[in-house]
Amino acid sequence: MKIIVLDAGHGGRDPGAQGHDLNEKDLVLNLAHRTAKVLKKKFSDVDVRLTRTNDEFIELSDRSNRANSWNADAFISLHINAAASNANGFESFVYTSVGEKTGRLQTDLHTALAPLWKNKARKDRGQKQANFHVLRETKMPAVLLEFGFISNAIDANLLRQTRFLQENAEALADALASHFNLPLRNNKSVYRIKQDGEQIGAYAEVESTLKVVSNLMGQNTKKIELELV
Repeated sequence: MKIIVLDAGHGGRDPGAQGHDLNEKDLVLNLAHRTAKVLKKKFSDVDVRLTRTNDEFIELSDRSNRANSWNADAFISLHINAAASNANGFESFVYTSVGEKTGRLQTDLHTALAPLWKNKARKDRGQKQANFHVLRETKMPAVLLEFGFISNAIDANLLRQTRFLQENAEALADALASHFNLPLRNNKSVYRIKQDGEQIGAYAEVESTLKVVSNLMGQNTKKIELELV
């Protein structure tokens, strides 16, 4: 059983980055819940825990202490950037000195998520290192993910879209499952559906898959892809 901790940054009196009528704390909590739901629904042998499940303020030390007390196998901190410039796109961080396991986890997650942003003409800002508390004080492989810039109008518009948030959540969950070799629940195959190159869902049931594909065929869709995984 792998224990994966999802850490939604900020919360409560700390809104995090703000811009375009959006709060970082709300978006990352949404992402954390979506990712946890996908992991629990699709995969077995995984125990997903959140450092916060609602809009509450939690000290950085409490976040790392909780993960350490749980003997977690991975700690994933979810954030959204802000900048005075017109910076945009996705980036990931690990601590300034990490081992091979942490580096491999960062690469696996970054490789899965960055293309979602590049497909929207946003930048892949690369894999970086930083002396962040939650990366330094956690005892397990820890990665901090920055999902775009709330200060950028285009990034902010993407973050408003439920479909885009779900795509990021599914990509993160799938990447974690692949990294830890998590078995599919009940050994069922999953059908991934892409519309014009963008993943819009993953379904275990043939009936649900056919219904979605049928609906897409009635839309102005150039290309529909179906992948069995």
